[in-house]
Amino acid sequence: MSAPATVIDLSYWQVGVALVLVAVVIVISIRQSLGLERDVNRSTATEMNDQAFRQAIVPTARLFAEYLTRDAICKKLGWDDLEFVF
Repeated sequence: MSAPATVIDLSYWQVGVALVLVAVVIVISIRQSLGLERDVNRSTATEMNDQAFRQAIVPTARLFAEYLTRDAICKKLGWDDLEFVF
């Protein structure tokens, strides 16, 4: 009976190839997220803009709405049953 294969059983070149592949995937994903790729389809660029809007603008607007609800409406006016919504 042989022992089950582990990472130690891999050759050095196999581990090296795996590390190079992981590095390439990381570099490509970083370049695409930063918009450094020139050959990305326009539909992908539109999707990236939508994603940036959802990740940056929406949380900020939600935070601002909560602030207005809490400080301006509830504290200043004393109306606990109103909520500011975009």
